[in-house]
Amino acid sequence: MKKSRKSKRQKLAKEAEEKARKEAEEQARLAEEQAKAQVVESVEVVEAPVAAVVVTEGLNAQDEQEAMDILDGMRNKIKKEDAETLKLQQEAKELGITTSEASSLAEIEAMIKAKKAEKAKPKTGAEKLEATRKEALEKLDFYERVVRSVAREEAEVAGYYQIMDEDIKTTEAIEEAAPVVEPVQQ
Repeated sequence: MKKSRKSKRQKLAKEAEEKARKEAEEQARLAEEQAKAQVVESVEVVEAPVAAVVVTEGLNAQDEQEAMDILDGMRNKIKKEDAETLKLQQEAKELGITTSEASSLAEIEAMIKAKKAEKAKPKTGAEKLEATRKEALEKLDFYERVVRSVAREEAEVAGYYQIMDEDIKTTEAIEEAAPVVEPVQQ
């Protein structure tokens, strides 16, 4: 049952990301269409006795700059939205909320606010004790993980020292077995 919920949540998150990406692409397409419309406005038709000749002028410097400004603005807007989304997702992750169940940023923000409100309001003595107990257990778990990690690293370093010690012994044995040849001074 949890897997189906997670898959639904993941599906909703993917759909939300796809929707945001499509909106960004649509806005970029609209900016390109505006630039094309400006080009079409600058087209001149010259009548010649035999056939009609269409002369197109490129974008002048000002129009080109405006188009680039529009594109840069859209890129900045997309980057800003991505940064906000990432920030909200990280904050939600820290609070233990899965963001895949939310379909928009507003829902994620609401979930974060609700979680913070739930976390911040122990009213009775028992609730306060339970909240303190929960925080203490989380800290204990963290410190236990740190201790295990340090123990692993110490064992790894001890293994390196053992290898290095063996290397030093073999090097010394090789040096002792080989005669030392000193240059004779004449």
